[in-house]
Amino acid sequence: MKTLKNFAAAVVAGAGLLAASQAGAVAVSFTNIGDSAEVNFVCTTCLNPGSVTGLDATVTMTLTGYTTTGQAVFAVTITNNSDLESDRLYSLGFESVSPDLLGAAASDGWFATLNTNFPNSAGDETGNAVDLCVSASKNCPGGPAGVAGDGGTASFTLTLDFDGTAPFTFTNWFVKFQGEPGSFQIPGDGGDGGDGGDGGDGGDGGDGGEVPEPGILALLGLGLLGLGLRRRKVA
Repeated sequence: MKTLKNFAAAVVAGAGLLAASQAGAVAVSFTNIGDSAEVNFVCTTCLNPGSVTGLDATVTMTLTGYTTTGQAVFAVTITNNSDLESDRLYSLGFESVSPDLLGAAASDGWFATLNTNFPNSAGDETGNAVDLCVSASKNCPGGPAGVAGDGGTASFTLTLDFDGTAPFTFTNWFVKFQGEPGSFQIPGDGGDGGDGGDGGDGGDGGDGGEVPEPGILALLGLGLLGLGLRRRKVA
């Protein structure tokens, strides 16, 4: 598995709804089968309308296959490490996906929606426009389902049809928590990410000629020096 550690681990802390501009934007590119990214979502204290602590989740995505026509398959695992079991992780959003998406489908009771609003992820009432939302029911803004806190996990397959081929890039990741105190949208801000545009081996690039050994270079140098001295003596 090729993994480029191009994100420093970080913690997101704030009041109310957190926007991507308040945290380091997460951008991950997948180029080769086996490329994997792990993104963290943490909010030590969120307020909306009450106080809740310990919202914590990790999302792992792995490119498991793709075709020359632009269809890619990802294995996704969501782990909800929040303190309370009632703090459910309901949905995952990507503000920008490249190349453009033509279609999306998820398995195991999860649903994929293109070009929708991820609720309040920008800190306002209308939410953030996202290229892709993956949710635990058909309604991206919220619902009764989701991954329970206190170590709950969910795994599913995400099949995406792109208007182009690899690399496949996902920028600005969000998750939505729902619990008794309210709902909280948190941007990803840290983890180990993707392949970073590895792009394969790129070929050998040719031999470029053989490089002489240091001993051979030394002998050549002495020979040239001797030749020069001989010419001076003859003159």
